[in-house]
Amino acid sequence: VINMGIELNLRELGLGIFGSDQPPPAARGRSARQKPGETSPSMNGVDGVYSGGGVSQLPGSPLEELRPAGRPRVTRVGDANMPTTPGQSAFLDTLSKKMNPPQQTPQPKQQVDTNYHIPGVGTEGERGDMGMSDTVLTPIAPPEPPKGIVEEVPSTLVSDILKAVIQKPFFDWNSTRFNFIQTNSSLNGALQGRGSGITNFWAGGITHPEFDDNGPSRAYQLGLITDPHGRLLIKFVPKFPFVAFDVRHGNRAPSPSGTSINITDVFMQKNTFELATSRPLWAGAQISFNWKTEFTYSEHNNLFIDKFGIDSLTSQSRMGDVSRTFLSIPPLPFLNIAQSGIQNVGKKWEEKTAAIGATTPQQRDALAPEVRNRLQVESFLEGFESLPLFTSKLREYLPRLNYSFSWSGMEKFPLFSFADRVSFRHGYTGNYKRVFRLDPGDSVQLTTIQTVAYGFRPLIAMDFGWDKIWGGKMSASLNYDTQTEWGADYASNRITKRLSTTFGINANYSREGLKLPFINVTLKNNFGMTFLFSQTVSSDIFFQFNTITTNPAGTGNGGITKTTLEPRFSYDVNQQLTIEGFYRYERTIPAATGVLIPPTRLIMAGFDIRLKIF
Repeated sequence: VINMGIELNLRELGLGIFGSDQPPPAARGRSARQKPGETSPSMNGVDGVYSGGGVSQLPGSPLEELRPAGRPRVTRVGDANMPTTPGQSAFLDTLSKKMNPPQQTPQPKQQVDTNYHIPGVGTEGERGDMGMSDTVLTPIAPPEPPKGIVEEVPSTLVSDILKAVIQKPFFDWNSTRFNFIQTNSSLNGALQGRGSGITNFWAGGITHPEFDDNGPSRAYQLGLITDPHGRLLIKFVPKFPFVAFDVRHGNRAPSPSGTSINITDVFMQKNTFELATSRPLWAGAQISFNWKTEFTYSEHNNLFIDKFGIDSLTSQSRMGDVSRTFLSIPPLPFLNIAQSGIQNVGKKWEEKTAAIGATTPQQRDALAPEVRNRLQVESFLEGFESLPLFTSKLREYLPRLNYSFSWSGMEKFPLFSFADRVSFRHGYTGNYKRVFRLDPGDSVQLTTIQTVAYGFRPLIAMDFGWDKIWGGKMSASLNYDTQTEWGADYASNRITKRLSTTFGINANYSREGLKLPFINVTLKNNFGMTFLFSQTVSSDIFFQFNTITTNPAGTGNGGITKTTLEPRFSYDVNQQLTIEGFYRYERTIPAATGVLIPPTRLIMAGFDIRLKIF
């Protein structure tokens, strides 16, 4: 087994190349404080006077020396150094001990409202002549900019264009994962084995000579060759890459009875390539993409081994398959591009056979088997696939896009305000597969089965959740799926179609601490209930390659409508006693066309009581 995985964070790579759009974080802590010697901004957005808590700090006062560095002085109304510039504010020192209110009138733009109280009770409880002034500060809006000056709009930079055109579409992705897995296996018989395989692998060290009598060789155990007793040879050649590999064949075990035998060697290999990524679209929404390719190969060799252990190949058969993710857009009346479907398969078949001179059904049936098989395989693949980006042999191996979309947090919309949690799901899955084989005695490899399956699973799915309802919790989901399967069986020369649609409802309710009276005792236990309903409608149709264009509707081959209804409940009295019950109803109705089968109905009901006795 060879397993290799690579994960790439494109978002971090994009930020390293183009930078981040987020502004730098604001300064915090001591670095954001006022530096000594700077003037603090006033409340109205302009440099003004800062009140120091009402303590008089006039120049020359004893407290002048105690004023912290950079802290502005308090300016009283009436002081000689009171600011008179419009736009500055004056703050009144409410602890001023002046006997009379100031005579100066504040400037109108300063908007200082001063109400003076009559002499009243002082701080010592005695009536005195001290007057107090209360100050109401009204913030002043910053001055308007002069008329005629137009605010400058930042110009669009080249970096902004590159971020919008390159970074967002190609780098704003979550981690991108690539996986490759290869699995090899061999099944061989009639091996020499007086010693175990570990004897050849470790005995005497890696450089020690190997002996067939000790079992399989090191190269075989490492999966480098398929011949169990073969030897891997390394040769140096004078041309690039200057190294060549070869295998020296090894014989099997001699027959202990002196007779010959027939055995079958089997070799199988499976390769898987997968690429997946995802990205957020908006708050709560995310889309995921994946591509996948698998191809397997198996070989069966029938060997004749004589009494001396010398083997010879009598017959060989090969088979394998290729599968990958597939993209097919069904024919739509409003979409005229990337059309695909059975009608396109019929057109491709007629075009390819006409190109080699076969224009009638009789001439097409008379084509050589390998030619007819190859043209049918190409017509089937090209007819169903949308957006054919490749035309070479790699077309069959290069995967196409599959996706899934989810959106949570939809309970914020008024339409879904009745639930606590609402989410939406949608996805597309498509798969293409071709099975081929080479039978003993055949010289040409032929395709036996070719299938295409695609559908929206789900087309629409809604998930709901309630945290508190009827004293418990409940979740429910509604989904609608569509699935279309096409299969070409080249032994019968038919193309079959199965179309199925499924509608389902699934609900789950649970409640803890349910109180039920039982024999004059109130029990506090847990109760749960589930409900399932689904209906699947499927229909089968088959086509012939030569009559696709003349019979576009195909020939009906049956179908069914299956309905399932199943409620269940559970009641946990305690850890020792549990009661469960269910009822299941299934109804199957055959289609009106095709092979008729009788309708069936199945009803099941059950009641289960589990009691633990210690």
